[in-house]
Amino acid sequence: MDSETPTRVAALDHMEDWLLWFLLAIGLFVGEMFTAGFWLACLAVGAGVAGIVGLIPGLGFVAQGIAFATASIVSMAGLRPRLMHYFQLGPGPSCAPAWTPCSARRAP
Repeated sequence: MDSETPTRVAALDHMEDWLLWFLLAIGLFVGEMFTAGFWLACLAVGAGVAGIVGLIPGLGFVAQGIAFATASIVSMAGLRPRLMHYFQLGPGPSCAPAWTPCSARRAP
């Protein structure tokens, strides 16, 4: 019975990494529901990718951290602007002050 205990503990150690990342991703997605700007959603995407990397045997926490950082930065650069445009949360069509005439605010 003692010979099985280290095997079970080692299996739980591997499961904790990916499970922690997926729980973090779920928590960040839930947090995104209460905020605007899609910052937490981008971090949740990174946590999900890190969770997938955590499922690959032999890759440690450093590889998961690099995957989290890379996926978060890529989703902030690619996914967030598209979501902001789709939901029209970004800046308006012009940067001119509201007191200028409409003809001056429009590009020729």
